[in-house]
Amino acid sequence: MAELSEERAGDPLAAALLPVLLHRLGNSTQLLTALNAVAGEEGGARSIEERSPDLARASRSIRELGYVLAVIASASGADLLLERREARGLEPLVGAVRDALRRAGRDLDPPADPLPALAPATGRGWELAWAVGATLWAAGRALAPGEALAWSLARRGGGWVLEVRRPAPLGLRALAPLLQRRLPDARLELEEEAWRLSLPGPWLHDTEEKA
Repeated sequence: MAELSEERAGDPLAAALLPVLLHRLGNSTQLLTALNAVAGEEGGARSIEERSPDLARASRSIRELGYVLAVIASASGADLLLERREARGLEPLVGAVRDALRRAGRDLDPPADPLPALAPATGRGWELAWAVGATLWAAGRALAPGEALAWSLARRGGGWVLEVRRPAPLGLRALAPLLQRRLPDARLELEEEAWRLSLPGPWLHDTEEKA
């Protein structure tokens, strides 16, 4: 039990993503505050109608923020996802990791192919998204300032492989036991000139498939 408490208290991804999520939430809040200020003025309804595309973007952003917050909160010990499943959950999670790396003076290359969808039956809904984000963060933060992390997530054989063709940094090696406990069926391979996270085929789906 002590080991579990230590694991939850020290999740490596939550501290990295919280400043990014707060910044994004602040942007959405500023928009809603501005629209609220004009809502009661003459012509306010018209102004809000004209800004409906902005409202739609804020709605999407808040929904994505809610998912990423639920992932890192669940990784820290609170089971917030419950029955919620987000097939497109990798997109906001990876986007948040990229913003966190940029804040640290590094970057994350966009994937060469569209990110696959998360299967609804994988774990409790947060572990796989967390694993992708945590491994990319651990690898990216070890880069020299100004560098960007090239990576891929693609089908290979009967499964999926997240691969980075760089030596595994110490932070990623330290993450390996935690990742193994949370995703026993995943396999983190640390080689001299590359590392890869191998995942079972049913955990992910091509974007044109239905999860």
